Amino acid sequence: MPRIASLHIYPVKSLRGFSVDEAVVECRGFAHDRRFMIVDTEGQFMTQRSRPRMAQIAALIEGNELVIDWNGQQSAVPLLGDGPEVSVRVWSSEVKALHISGANRLLSEALGISCRLVRMPDSSIRPTSSDVSQDGDHVSFADGFPILLANIASLRNLSERAEQEFPMARFRPNLVIEDAEPWSEDGMTTIRIGDLTFRNVKPCIRCSVTTLDQETGDARGPEPLATLAKFRRLEKGVAFGSNLIPDAEGTIRVGDLVQSE
Repeated sequence: MPRIASLHIYPVKSLRGFSVDEAVVECRGFAHDRRFMIVDTEGQFMTQRSRPRMAQIAALIEGNELVIDWNGQQSAVPLLGDGPEVSVRVWSSEVKALHISGANRLLSEALGISCRLVRMPDSSIRPTSSDVSQDGDHVSFADGFPILLANIASLRNLSERAEQEFPMARFRPNLVIEDAEPWSEDGMTTIRIGDLTFRNVKPCIRCSVTTLDQETGDARGPEPLATLAKFRRLEKGVAFGSNLIPDAEGTIRVGDLVQSE
């Protein structure tokens, strides 16, 4: 039976994250996942799509602080820090956020552009995409949905087809499963892990971030998108992984069994 192989949290959208042995599941996704975001001077969200050097910056959680690390230089801000309310944009969503000023200088130096860090407070509500969601489904600063699931067997199959090995980090998942058949995640309409259930609402359409080295930000050519295009093309693009929405809050752990209904 499939089980959880690894769990991953990315505190700042599009920066490097870290793995954990257990994750607290909230309605917006894993606790602390993508609750921070970097925006430009106009409040527009920034990602590796246009700023690949973001892959060089690590976001860590140490106690009650978010630590930004770039080439050994560090800035720390409170995880629940307060600041002026600002309006920011992520895709088509306009969201109320808090400007957290402590790391702006380091981030601007690292990315070569004036930018600032913002945090999504609990009072800020960002609905998931309405075409596949229910009332009350919310998301953090993730692209569209609370949790991204990926399957080790699917990655292995993709690597075999492309005749080159891809690290799972290219796909920036939250929940990675093992002991499953390749691409079996497509048919997992409802996923049960312990007492928690998750709706598998749609495949994840992949972008150019998957072609970037997640340590350096260097482009590695057209793969894996080129191979995905040969057998995983959908109407809106090529797919790898599944977007999940949790039905309740709780805790999941590495090694937990993953059942599908």
